[in-house]
Amino acid sequence: MKSIPRGRSRTVAMTLAPENGESFPGYLWRLADWNLIDKPRDLILAADLRADNGRDFSALSDMRLRRFSEVARLDFETARTLFLGTYNQGVPPQWLRHQRPSVGRTLLNDFSHHRALWMLSPINFCQETWSHLLDRCPSCSTPFDWMVVTRKCCLSCDRALSVEDFPAVALELRPPLRRAISWLRAQDLPIDKDDVPGSSTLAGLTKGDLFQLAVLVGRALAKQNAAADLRIGQGAAGVSELSMGVEAVMTLDEFLADMSPTQKNQKVPPFFRQLALSKRLVEGPLSVFLDNIVAPYDDASRGVQRLKAEREKAGAMTARQLAQKLKVERSTLKLIVDRDKIKVSKKRGVSRRHVWFTQENFQQANEFLGKRVSARVWMRSHHVTTIEMLQLADEGLLEILPPEEALEPTKVDLDRDVAIATIQAIMSQVVVGKPDRQWVRIERLFTCLGDNHKPWGSLLVAAKQGKLKGELLSREDHFSMSGLYIHRELADDFRLAILNETEPMFVAAGNRSVDWYPEMLRGEAECYLNVSCPEITWLARQGYFGDDAREGGPLRRSDVESLGQEFIGTREIATLAGCTTASVLGALRKFGVSPVIADVPFWRRRAVVGDGGAIHQIALARGRWGLWASSQR
Repeated sequence: MKSIPRGRSRTVAMTLAPENGESFPGYLWRLADWNLIDKPRDLILAADLRADNGRDFSALSDMRLRRFSEVARLDFETARTLFLGTYNQGVPPQWLRHQRPSVGRTLLNDFSHHRALWMLSPINFCQETWSHLLDRCPSCSTPFDWMVVTRKCCLSCDRALSVEDFPAVALELRPPLRRAISWLRAQDLPIDKDDVPGSSTLAGLTKGDLFQLAVLVGRALAKQNAAADLRIGQGAAGVSELSMGVEAVMTLDEFLADMSPTQKNQKVPPFFRQLALSKRLVEGPLSVFLDNIVAPYDDASRGVQRLKAEREKAGAMTARQLAQKLKVERSTLKLIVDRDKIKVSKKRGVSRRHVWFTQENFQQANEFLGKRVSARVWMRSHHVTTIEMLQLADEGLLEILPPEEALEPTKVDLDRDVAIATIQAIMSQVVVGKPDRQWVRIERLFTCLGDNHKPWGSLLVAAKQGKLKGELLSREDHFSMSGLYIHRELADDFRLAILNETEPMFVAAGNRSVDWYPEMLRGEAECYLNVSCPEITWLARQGYFGDDAREGGPLRRSDVESLGQEFIGTREIATLAGCTTASVLGALRKFGVSPVIADVPFWRRRAVVGDGGAIHQIALARGRWGLWASSQR
């Protein structure tokens, strides 16, 4: 074996005439073998046939084709005829096999060649022997390489094609396949009556268009006939598809009438959908012809899609569309429907389970939702805990709807109008701006109260009544409990009233909400006792909140309240005394008071804030009575 000599004047040593109907790639490999060229790639490079897409030579220019004719020592017209016979067979480019060849039994003959027809993916048979083509080795299933054209054996397992059985095409399939080949070979000629005696709608198409139409119709039929798991365009399946397509095209008018739905709302057969998808493969008059076939069966004009378009035009909505318009989750919409708050038509049929909603349904749902707001959503929006929400309800600032009027009977809903009016009334008394040294965060102020719930209800009632106008500040114009500040002078008055055990301007809410909320979350217990999360965890593990809390369960509200009434923590002492938490431990020890629970730490409340308690001595000794430490604002 050898390669082509190097140099610009490289040509093959021995010429080889192309066979009638030979494929262009098949000739290249046969020419290389004829000249004992070890690597056909050398011939491709010498002829400047390098392609961007592997072995797809269909885009060769006349200049490069002329260069190939010089290297192959062929007449240019002969080379051009060989090229056009392969790549101009009147089919879409996507239907050509470039990378891997399919071969037939005739390849086994002496001096045989690879047919140009075998390059077409719809052609899966050899018309000369009426046998199926093979595209891979039946022994090892390795796809064939173009070298099989000359070596006539599998390059992977070295099994010869001569020992393989090429399955024969069924006798009943041969007449339509023969007709398909005749259409393909006369691709540029117009259709005559003998081609399609049963159709009067194919005027203006060529025989090449007729072949493409048969391929597309056959493939669409194969998709619809769940005939099986046969792969489209390969082996026996491909032969059956083309045969079905030719027979359908021969009686096209009758065939389309049989395939068409008889009723306007009847489901359109998948055949028309598949044909519409295949339309992108063709162009020219055939594309227009296919448009005319599939247009009456467009999804928007028939069946469920037609009804959907009509209903949407009339203002009807699906569940998803209604939920989006109401700005709620679909699960919330389902709850509204289940509670019969809106009237919808019953579902009909077995497979069609669509429910459509009208504008009246939207108004009913919007009216129902407009009267309420989920307590959980409202609390999350305004940074309010459950206990604080119950306080506001006890003070009349919120109205909790009865369970029978709630969206979900097991959850709490609030009257939307009352909630909005309360927020607007409170924010009208609040200054919006950036806090400075004259303002104290209310959450921090309330840490001076550890034996009772934080009096948010009473505070906001006073704000709503205008008693605190100009005394409250918010960073934003949106109401948030965690973002409220109070003027320092008013904060000092409140703290001193607690320290002197006199009644402050606003006091804690009543205990009516205890029945509503017998258990507390750990975050709520932290707020009540003025301690941190690790300290709550330690207290729970030590059994201060009962056995359930020791194992990670909820905290009993009564246990938390009892602990707060008996003990006082570092943060509460620091707020009352106006000092930092770091200085509390040393100051109390100086006056002979030690923590009872050292790990938190907690002191006896009576020893710190009772008559003659240490906190009074600390405040007087520091000379900071009524002042706030800088770390506490």
